[in-house]
Amino acid sequence: FVGMGLGFHGLVARLQGHHDTAVASLRHAVDLLERADMYRFARLWLAELAAALAGAGDAGAAREAYGEARDHDPGANRVFDPWIALDGAWVCAAGGRLGDAVEWALAAADAARALGQRAFEVIAVYDVARLGRPDLVVDRLGALVPLVDGDFAPACRRAAVALAERDPAGLTDCSRLFEELGHDLLAAEAATAAHAWLRAG
Repeated sequence: FVGMGLGFHGLVARLQGHHDTAVASLRHAVDLLERADMYRFARLWLAELAAALAGAGDAGAAREAYGEARDHDPGANRVFDPWIALDGAWVCAAGGRLGDAVEWALAAADAARALGQRAFEVIAVYDVARLGRPDLVVDRLGALVPLVDGDFAPACRRAAVALAERDPAGLTDCSRLFEELGHDLLAAEAATAAHAWLRAG
């Protein structure tokens, strides 16, 4: 259970943009689960470690960790397949393969839909926008909004629209909204894009 807890701590840290913390927690989780992995979490934490390393800018280590994740026997637990596919998108992005990254993120979204994981589908679809192709997902996010509870899905759709339209004011509003929702990394990304476009005129 300690390994599972450390893994979730690392996952949350990664999503908040605290990559060094995420790497440390996920490495520890993987080490612990090498001894006992009753619930088949090791594969997920290896993939999350790869995504955290990618976020920290270590593309080589990210590829290595992701290769270990893909080689790991998942057993009966396939519920995290969409998560692992999305981690692969960020490993591709760290290596400069943005086209592949978009394809991996779309595949993760499709896998989440097939498993009925609508909330995770929102995350994966918005990651397509984060990876530079908001035009591909604005309509899909719009269709997901009424299917998922809470304010996160509408915020993602608004941000995708603002990214697609290169709308600095809209992105600034989305940055504040993401911050209110506790998604600091997404807030920082939206604010950075808005600032860059304003500086570019």
